[in-house]
Amino acid sequence: MAYNDDRDDWMDEGLQELIDMYERMVAENSHQYFDHSNLEHILEYYLECFDFDKAVQLIALALDLFPQSAYFKLKNIEISYEQGSLVFSQALLQIDQLIEEIPYDTELYFVKLEFLLNESHSQMAIDTTDIALQYADEEERLELYLLRAEAYQQMEEYRRAYASLEDALRIEPNYNDALEQYEFMLEETDWNDEGNIDFLTEYLIQNDKNARAWLILGNIYKAQQNYPAALHAFYQAADLTENWAMPCACIGDTYFDQQDYEKALYWYLQVMYNQGPDAEILHIIGVCHFNLNHFIKAQYYFKRATQQDANHAEAWFRLGVAEFELKQNEKALAAFKRTLQLNDNNREVIFALAMLNNLMERPAEAIEYCLQYLQQDPQNKKIWLLLSGIYFEEAYYEEAVTVILRALEFFGDDAEINYMGFCYLHYQGLNAQAQALLEKALQIDPSQYEMIYKILPNLHFHSEIQKLINTYL
Repeated sequence: MAYNDDRDDWMDEGLQELIDMYERMVAENSHQYFDHSNLEHILEYYLECFDFDKAVQLIALALDLFPQSAYFKLKNIEISYEQGSLVFSQALLQIDQLIEEIPYDTELYFVKLEFLLNESHSQMAIDTTDIALQYADEEERLELYLLRAEAYQQMEEYRRAYASLEDALRIEPNYNDALEQYEFMLEETDWNDEGNIDFLTEYLIQNDKNARAWLILGNIYKAQQNYPAALHAFYQAADLTENWAMPCACIGDTYFDQQDYEKALYWYLQVMYNQGPDAEILHIIGVCHFNLNHFIKAQYYFKRATQQDANHAEAWFRLGVAEFELKQNEKALAAFKRTLQLNDNNREVIFALAMLNNLMERPAEAIEYCLQYLQQDPQNKKIWLLLSGIYFEEAYYEEAVTVILRALEFFGDDAEINYMGFCYLHYQGLNAQAQALLEKALQIDPSQYEMIYKILPNLHFHSEIQKLINTYL
């Protein structure tokens, strides 16, 4: 073998010698005969190395020597189109002219299909595959069915796309490219069944050792919440594949969806033992432990997940929640802050930071996070109540009134907001406005009136307020 200094690749000595002869001829502007096959090999090498200048030069020479060569004409069209010297319509016209000359050359159809699909001319691509199928051998037919499926997929005609792939699988049941595209389309459409169960059931009668088909079938059943059928399919796949982690994960997901976290945990652990502890599997194991109230174990697995992937925001957040449950507030605070570093628009963690800082009696920080949250989403009632409550507890009474009045713009028909508004305005001596809010709150839901005593206990002894409340009870 010989090596070319300009390229990482190595080549057969015969090809290297051929390229050297050709390039010497070009450099010396001499004449030497190269047959069609030799020039093809040299061109393919240049294209593999993305050396388009030399490729264009060679094609020009080749077409002088072999002016009727469909191969070099086609390569000329492809390179000219890719480099922008031919627009799409011109390239398509030249390919069609070649097809008229040699209608049985399937390579012409494949290049035309590539152009059409790249430009999303889906119907034209379908029409082209129908013509090409008349001349294709069995192996080419398989590829054409895939391309036709891609065209239907571009048009979002998924049943027809599936039908094309099913045609390929009827010819060659172990055609992995077709199964892979079949699975990809189902994932794109959230595993929505469009006759796929019927086909796969029929297919698996004859090909019951195909683990991938069992996995696809299981995922369709799982999406339909037909969990017994999904589990049956996943167990079949587990018995057939060496890559045991995939069906184990699917079985775990199925039990997880049913909130059977003990069984889900068992299968996720099998995934971890089989493929090793990556961040995702450690995270989902932690979620199972958390949902089972195993907070110490949940903390352990979430921490391991963040060690595996320091940018796993969800694992950091859940670690914070687990540490909060364990009353490890400082650790929880650090975990939530790390989550916010990774995603500063995560409203859930901003809310958690506001709540936790309030719990830890850090009102300034809690207020800061409340305001940050409201910049993103003013439609959360709890954050308005939290912010106004902190202001009131910290004796920022005017701010408490301002916040609750702003909240009323979003939640004017909410009883709790109106009761709190009554308390804050009453405390500030804004009695007429306060009474109006109390009356509105009592009209909405009189059963919640006792919450005002938690804010202002002395209202128990306010006769006019008691009289008003009693008229609604």
